[in-house]
Amino acid sequence: MEKKTKESLLNQAKSYTIEENFSKAIELFEELESLDKTDPEIKLFLGIVYLKYDDYLGAIKKINEALLIQPKVPLANHAIGASLFMLENYSDALFAFDKEIEINPNYPDAHCDKAYALVELNEYKKALTEGEKAIELDPNYPDAYNIVSVAQNHLQNLELAEFYALHAIKLEPLKENYYLNLSNIHEKKGEKEKAIKYLNKALSLNPNYREALFNLGLLLLKKMEYKKAWPLFENRFGIGVKYKKVDNIWNTRSSGSEKVLIKLEQGIGDQILFGSLFHELEFIDNCKFYIELDERLHITFRRSFSKLNFVKENSLNKNSYTSEYNLGSLGQLFRNNTKDFCRQKIKFLQSDPIKTSIIRSKILKKNNNKKSKICGVSWNSKNQKIGKFKNIDLHEFIRILNIPDIIFINLQYESNIDDVVSFSLRNKIEIVSIFDFDLYQDIDSLFSVVDVCDYVLTISNVTAHIAGSLGKKTFLLAPFECGRHWYWHDSIKKSLWYPSVNIYISKKISDWTGAIDEVHQDIVSEFNV
Repeated sequence: MEKKTKESLLNQAKSYTIEENFSKAIELFEELESLDKTDPEIKLFLGIVYLKYDDYLGAIKKINEALLIQPKVPLANHAIGASLFMLENYSDALFAFDKEIEINPNYPDAHCDKAYALVELNEYKKALTEGEKAIELDPNYPDAYNIVSVAQNHLQNLELAEFYALHAIKLEPLKENYYLNLSNIHEKKGEKEKAIKYLNKALSLNPNYREALFNLGLLLLKKMEYKKAWPLFENRFGIGVKYKKVDNIWNTRSSGSEKVLIKLEQGIGDQILFGSLFHELEFIDNCKFYIELDERLHITFRRSFSKLNFVKENSLNKNSYTSEYNLGSLGQLFRNNTKDFCRQKIKFLQSDPIKTSIIRSKILKKNNNKKSKICGVSWNSKNQKIGKFKNIDLHEFIRILNIPDIIFINLQYESNIDDVVSFSLRNKIEIVSIFDFDLYQDIDSLFSVVDVCDYVLTISNVTAHIAGSLGKKTFLLAPFECGRHWYWHDSIKKSLWYPSVNIYISKKISDWTGAIDEVHQDIVSEFNV
């Protein structure tokens, strides 16, 4: 092949790449590669086009071939890192970005993308350092300002986060993800209308921007605008949840006999929440329902809903049902405005009555039946991403735990018992821990332990859902914004989903003083203690 012809083909392939005609570019690069299998530049460019064409595995394979020929070819490791990032393999992406920086230390894109990977790995301070390095190398690099903003947001430096976000937008006003980031900042500040404004701006730039659509749905759910929110909530798959979306092909108006599979999604708490709608399914004629749930919930739900069938995830073959529906999509069938919640049951799940009675008798007997009320306490969430915003140090409950004539029991199923005992001895307060069951695996027994309580004091975790489903008087402490789920609204004190749950929201991030004072006052008033 003549050099001139090769250069001509190469230039044409690069032109197609710039024009985003990736299929044509791939065709030419593959032709060039077939004619010269030893040229690392062709393999590199082909790998980069694969990356742009969303063929991430193909990109990694081809670029690694280029590196075998020329180990320190610039941009190669960066492209591999970008491909790994898109495959959500953030640790390996970080390694690839570091290799690029070793070869090419003054390349701002590598520092910037390394910062994005560090954010995904929850290394926010390191991400900030890398983002600032990218800005130092290129003061007009909008993506670097955006990732610094994202890192500052995670570090709770909201004013700085907003400053950097606005600077990124000033440099590049047509990037939809910059407006999503700015929306997240305003949501965390409690400025929902501004958050919605910037989501709408992102969607004006990209109407199919799934993450913005999903976030808008969550904000509207918080505002209890259900009719508008539920269709947007359908964008949760691949963003908010890691389960597979089905097409919701069940027609609720069908007159024929149907076997409907309700597909599992989300965690135990959300499964219990949407379980509050199951009694509505029992009254639908000509339908037999199979509902996928976490296996730990089966005993309790079978006891509570005798007309429904509860199965393990993916345990039924396609011939076992005629239609399927997403569990989290039930809301749009039954709850489209606040008036619909008048059908919400105060208690929709039942604990094992014999087990509950035995546990209660043991607790009262241990305390010589001197104290008349039992209060369950839960103060911690294991959620790695948002748990820190929801968790409360047990010591902050000290004023409540000193209320007389109350037996306090530990509902924290993964608590360190030694820490609880140490706290109790140090403060001369007894918190009873139940050792008879593995309350993590044996969720049905946890329902019984919660059901022995006259009331429950808890943060936003599984305990809150269990207490609400049992109709227990519950004092729920929810965080200001970050870490607060859409179903703990900020404009009403009583939960719509769990009528027995009262909601107390912190006034700012990690400041629980006012909310705990309110709970203390209401417990004293409610139970005359």
